[in-house]
Amino acid sequence: MKRLDLGSNRLTTNGAFMNSIHPTAIIGDSVELGSGNIIGPYVTLLGNVCLGNNNWIGTHVSIGGPAEIRDAERPTAWEQGIHFGKVNIGDNNVIRESCVIHAGFISGTFIADNCYIMNQTYIAHDCNISDNVTLSSNVALGGHAVIQEGANLGMGTVVHQHRVVGTAAMIGMGSVLSRDILPFAKAYGNPCRIHDVNRVGMSRLGYSETDVDLAVSHLLNGSMVPLTRELKEAFEAFQALSRQTSNES
Repeated sequence: MKRLDLGSNRLTTNGAFMNSIHPTAIIGDSVELGSGNIIGPYVTLLGNVCLGNNNWIGTHVSIGGPAEIRDAERPTAWEQGIHFGKVNIGDNNVIRESCVIHAGFISGTFIADNCYIMNQTYIAHDCNISDNVTLSSNVALGGHAVIQEGANLGMGTVVHQHRVVGTAAMIGMGSVLSRDILPFAKAYGNPCRIHDVNRVGMSRLGYSETDVDLAVSHLLNGSMVPLTRELKEAFEAFQALSRQTSNES
Protein backbone atom coordinates (compact mmCIF):
# COMPACT_ATOMS: atom_id res chain seq x y z
CA MET A 1 0.00 0.00 0.00
CA LYS A 2 1.04 3.58 -0.61
CA ARG A 3 -0.70 6.77 0.39
CA LEU A 4 -2.08 8.86 -2.44
CA ASP A 5 -0.25 12.00 -3.48
CA LEU A 6 -3.02 14.57 -3.72
CA GLY A 7 -1.09 16.41 -6.42
CA SER A 8 -1.65 13.59 -8.90
CA ASN A 9 -4.51 11.48 -10.13
CA ARG A 10 -2.19 8.58 -10.91
CA LEU A 11 -0.26 6.38 -8.52
CA THR A 12 2.18 3.53 -9.00
CA THR A 13 3.32 1.08 -6.33
CA ASN A 14 6.59 -0.75 -7.04
CA GLY A 15 5.97 -0.69 -10.76
CA ALA A 16 2.42 -2.12 -10.51
CA PHE A 17 -0.41 -0.94 -12.74
CA MET A 18 -1.44 2.62 -12.03
CA ASN A 19 -4.72 3.59 -10.44
CA SER A 20 -7.09 5.47 -12.71
CA ILE A 21 -8.79 8.22 -10.72
CA HIS A 22 -11.25 10.60 -12.38
CA PRO A 23 -10.31 14.25 -11.79
CA THR A 24 -13.67 14.98 -10.14
CA ALA A 25 -13.14 12.33 -7.46
CA ILE A 26 -12.33 13.55 -3.93
CA ILE A 27 -9.66 11.56 -2.10
CA GLY A 28 -8.89 12.42 1.51
CA ASP A 29 -5.34 12.65 2.85
CA SER A 30 -5.76 9.56 5.06
CA VAL A 31 -6.90 7.28 2.26
CA GLU A 32 -4.57 4.44 1.26
CA LEU A 33 -4.74 2.83 -2.17
CA GLY A 34 -3.26 -0.28 -3.68
CA SER A 35 -2.85 -0.52 -7.46
CA GLY A 36 -4.99 -1.10 -10.51
CA ASN A 37 -8.07 0.60 -9.06
CA ILE A 38 -10.52 2.47 -11.28
CA ILE A 39 -12.27 5.29 -9.44
CA GLY A 40 -15.07 7.01 -11.33
CA PRO A 41 -16.46 10.55 -11.52
CA TYR A 42 -17.59 12.25 -8.31
CA VAL A 43 -16.50 9.39 -6.07
CA THR A 44 -15.72 10.43 -2.49
CA LEU A 45 -13.16 8.49 -0.43
CA LEU A 46 -12.61 10.13 2.93
CA GLY A 47 -11.29 9.27 6.34
CA ASN A 48 -9.44 6.09 7.27
CA VAL A 49 -10.14 4.15 4.09
CA CYS A 50 -7.82 1.39 2.92
CA LEU A 51 -8.54 0.16 -0.61
CA GLY A 52 -6.75 -2.88 -2.02
CA ASN A 53 -6.03 -3.73 -5.67
CA ASN A 54 -8.03 -3.89 -8.90
CA ASN A 55 -11.30 -2.52 -7.54
CA TRP A 56 -13.81 -0.76 -9.81
CA ILE A 57 -15.77 2.06 -8.18
CA GLY A 58 -18.65 3.69 -10.08
CA THR A 59 -19.83 7.27 -10.14
CA HIS A 60 -21.05 9.07 -7.00
CA VAL A 61 -19.96 6.33 -4.61
CA SER A 62 -19.28 7.57 -1.05
CA ILE A 63 -16.91 5.59 1.18
CA GLY A 64 -15.67 6.49 4.65
CA GLY A 65 -18.28 8.89 5.96
CA PRO A 66 -18.86 8.75 9.73
CA ALA A 67 -21.21 6.18 11.25
CA GLU A 68 -24.87 7.20 11.27
CA ILE A 69 -25.24 7.20 15.04
CA ARG A 70 -26.82 10.19 16.71
CA ASP A 71 -24.05 10.66 19.28
CA ALA A 72 -21.15 9.64 17.02
CA GLU A 73 -18.32 12.12 16.56
CA ARG A 74 -18.23 13.74 13.14
CA PRO A 75 -15.19 15.21 11.37
CA THR A 76 -14.74 18.96 11.37
CA ALA A 77 -13.00 18.86 8.00
CA TRP A 78 -13.54 16.56 5.05
CA GLU A 79 -10.39 16.01 3.02
CA GLN A 80 -8.05 16.56 5.97
CA GLY A 81 -8.37 16.53 9.72
CA ILE A 82 -9.29 13.81 12.19
CA HIS A 83 -11.72 11.12 11.05
CA PHE A 84 -13.20 8.44 13.29
CA GLY A 85 -13.60 4.80 12.35
CA LYS A 86 -12.21 2.95 9.36
CA VAL A 87 -13.14 1.10 6.19
CA ASN A 88 -11.02 -1.76 4.81
CA ILE A 89 -11.82 -3.03 1.30
CA GLY A 90 -9.90 -5.89 -0.31
CA ASP A 91 -9.22 -6.75 -3.95
CA ASN A 92 -11.22 -7.23 -7.17
CA ASN A 93 -14.48 -5.74 -5.93
CA VAL A 94 -17.03 -3.93 -8.08
CA ILE A 95 -18.93 -1.15 -6.31
CA ARG A 96 -21.54 0.38 -8.57
CA GLU A 97 -23.10 3.83 -8.79
CA SER A 98 -24.29 5.79 -5.75
CA CYS A 99 -23.39 3.21 -3.11
CA VAL A 100 -22.75 4.47 0.44
CA ILE A 101 -20.31 2.69 2.76
CA HIS A 102 -19.89 4.17 6.23
CA ALA A 103 -16.87 3.95 8.49
CA GLY A 104 -16.95 1.71 11.53
CA PHE A 105 -17.93 2.98 14.95
CA ILE A 106 -16.35 0.16 16.98
CA SER A 107 -14.26 -2.33 15.01
CA GLY A 108 -14.45 -0.99 11.47
CA THR A 109 -16.33 -1.75 8.25
CA PHE A 110 -14.84 -4.59 6.20
CA ILE A 111 -15.39 -5.83 2.65
CA ALA A 112 -13.23 -8.76 1.53
CA ASP A 113 -12.47 -9.79 -2.08
CA ASN A 114 -14.39 -10.42 -5.31
CA CYS A 115 -17.66 -8.87 -4.16
CA TYR A 116 -20.21 -7.38 -6.54
CA ILE A 117 -22.11 -4.50 -4.94
CA MET A 118 -24.81 -3.05 -7.16
CA ASN A 119 -26.09 0.50 -7.39
CA GLN A 120 -27.53 2.43 -4.44
CA THR A 121 -26.60 -0.21 -1.89
CA TYR A 122 -26.12 0.99 1.69
CA ILE A 123 -23.52 -0.63 3.97
CA ALA A 124 -23.71 0.75 7.50
CA HIS A 125 -20.97 1.06 10.11
CA ASP A 126 -19.15 -2.07 11.32
CA CYS A 127 -20.59 -4.40 8.68
CA ASN A 128 -18.39 -7.36 7.72
CA ILE A 129 -18.76 -8.75 4.20
CA SER A 130 -16.84 -11.87 3.17
CA ASP A 131 -15.51 -12.99 -0.24
CA ASN A 132 -17.68 -13.44 -3.33
CA VAL A 133 -20.77 -11.77 -1.90
CA THR A 134 -23.38 -10.23 -4.22
CA LEU A 135 -25.51 -7.34 -2.98
CA SER A 136 -28.16 -6.36 -5.53
CA SER A 137 -29.50 -2.86 -6.12
CA ASN A 138 -30.94 -1.02 -3.12
CA VAL A 139 -29.87 -3.56 -0.51
CA ALA A 140 -29.63 -1.91 2.92
CA LEU A 141 -27.47 -3.42 5.67
CA GLY A 142 -27.90 -2.19 9.24
CA GLY A 143 -24.88 -1.69 11.48
CA HIS A 144 -22.78 -4.73 12.44
CA ALA A 145 -24.45 -7.00 9.87
CA VAL A 146 -22.32 -9.97 8.80
CA ILE A 147 -22.62 -11.43 5.29
CA GLN A 148 -20.69 -14.68 4.88
CA GLU A 149 -18.92 -16.03 1.81
CA GLY A 150 -20.86 -16.39 -1.41
CA ALA A 151 -24.16 -15.05 -0.07
CA ASN A 152 -26.44 -13.36 -2.62
CA LEU A 153 -28.97 -10.74 -1.50
CA GLY A 154 -31.73 -9.80 -3.93
CA MET A 155 -32.90 -6.33 -4.88
CA GLY A 156 -34.26 -4.22 -2.06
CA THR A 157 -33.34 -6.64 0.73
CA VAL A 158 -33.23 -4.99 4.17
CA VAL A 159 -31.05 -6.52 6.89
CA HIS A 160 -31.56 -5.54 10.53
CA GLN A 161 -28.47 -4.54 12.50
CA HIS A 162 -26.43 -7.35 14.14
CA ARG A 163 -27.88 -10.01 11.83
CA VAL A 164 -25.86 -12.75 10.09
CA VAL A 165 -26.48 -14.12 6.60
CA GLY A 166 -24.79 -17.51 6.24
CA THR A 167 -22.43 -18.87 3.61
CA ALA A 168 -23.96 -19.26 0.12
CA ALA A 169 -27.40 -18.16 1.30
CA MET A 170 -29.70 -16.77 -1.39
CA ILE A 171 -32.12 -14.04 -0.27
CA GLY A 172 -35.09 -13.16 -2.49
CA MET A 173 -35.79 -9.58 -3.54
CA GLY A 174 -37.70 -7.33 -1.17
CA SER A 175 -37.00 -9.50 1.86
CA VAL A 176 -36.78 -8.15 5.40
CA LEU A 177 -34.30 -9.96 7.65
CA SER A 178 -34.96 -9.58 11.35
CA ARG A 179 -33.34 -12.95 12.18
CA ASP A 180 -30.13 -14.69 11.16
CA ILE A 181 -30.31 -16.82 8.00
CA LEU A 182 -28.54 -20.19 8.03
CA PRO A 183 -25.83 -21.13 5.51
CA PHE A 184 -26.95 -22.53 2.14
CA ALA A 185 -30.55 -21.42 2.64
CA LYS A 186 -32.81 -20.04 -0.05
CA ALA A 187 -34.96 -17.59 1.88
CA TYR A 188 -37.38 -14.77 1.15
CA GLY A 189 -40.34 -12.81 2.48
CA ASN A 190 -41.25 -10.32 5.18
CA PRO A 191 -40.29 -11.61 7.63
CA CYS A 192 -37.66 -13.59 5.75
CA ARG A 193 -37.99 -17.38 6.11
CA ILE A 194 -36.16 -20.39 4.68
CA HIS A 195 -37.98 -22.11 1.82
CA ASP A 196 -35.32 -24.22 0.12
CA VAL A 197 -31.59 -24.86 -0.22
CA ASN A 198 -29.42 -22.77 -2.55
CA ARG A 199 -28.16 -25.65 -4.65
CA VAL A 200 -26.60 -23.42 -7.30
CA GLY A 201 -24.71 -21.35 -4.73
CA MET A 202 -23.38 -24.48 -3.04
CA SER A 203 -22.20 -25.86 -6.37
CA ARG A 204 -20.38 -22.62 -7.22
CA LEU A 205 -18.47 -22.87 -3.95
CA GLY A 206 -17.42 -26.43 -4.75
CA TYR A 207 -19.79 -28.40 -2.53
CA SER A 208 -20.63 -31.90 -3.74
CA GLU A 209 -24.06 -33.40 -4.46
CA THR A 210 -23.73 -35.28 -1.18
CA ASP A 211 -23.21 -31.98 0.63
CA VAL A 212 -26.31 -30.54 -1.05
CA ASP A 213 -28.43 -33.53 -0.01
CA LEU A 214 -27.17 -33.26 3.57
CA ALA A 215 -27.93 -29.52 3.61
CA VAL A 216 -31.50 -30.28 2.48
CA SER A 217 -31.88 -32.82 5.29
CA HIS A 218 -30.42 -30.42 7.84
CA LEU A 219 -32.23 -27.21 6.83
CA LEU A 220 -35.59 -28.46 5.59
CA ASN A 221 -36.19 -31.77 7.30
CA GLY A 222 -34.51 -31.20 10.66
CA SER A 223 -32.46 -34.36 10.24
CA MET A 224 -29.67 -35.08 12.73
CA VAL A 225 -27.68 -37.09 10.17
CA PRO A 226 -23.90 -36.45 10.54
CA LEU A 227 -22.58 -33.67 8.30
CA THR A 228 -19.41 -33.73 6.22
CA ARG A 229 -16.44 -31.85 7.65
CA GLU A 230 -16.95 -28.91 5.25
CA LEU A 231 -20.62 -28.51 6.14
CA LYS A 232 -19.97 -28.91 9.85
CA GLU A 233 -17.30 -26.19 9.74
CA ALA A 234 -19.63 -23.84 7.85
CA PHE A 235 -22.49 -24.28 10.33
CA GLU A 236 -20.16 -23.99 13.35
CA ALA A 237 -18.64 -20.75 12.00
CA PHE A 238 -22.15 -19.38 11.45
CA GLN A 239 -23.30 -20.31 14.96
CA ALA A 240 -20.23 -18.64 16.49
CA LEU A 241 -20.94 -15.43 14.57
CA SER A 242 -24.63 -15.59 15.42
CA ARG A 243 -23.87 -15.88 19.14
CA GLN A 244 -21.32 -13.08 18.97
CA THR A 245 -23.58 -10.61 17.19
CA SER A 246 -26.52 -11.48 19.47
CA ASN A 247 -24.37 -10.71 22.53
CA GLU A 248 -23.33 -7.38 21.01
CA SER A 249 -26.83 -6.23 20.11
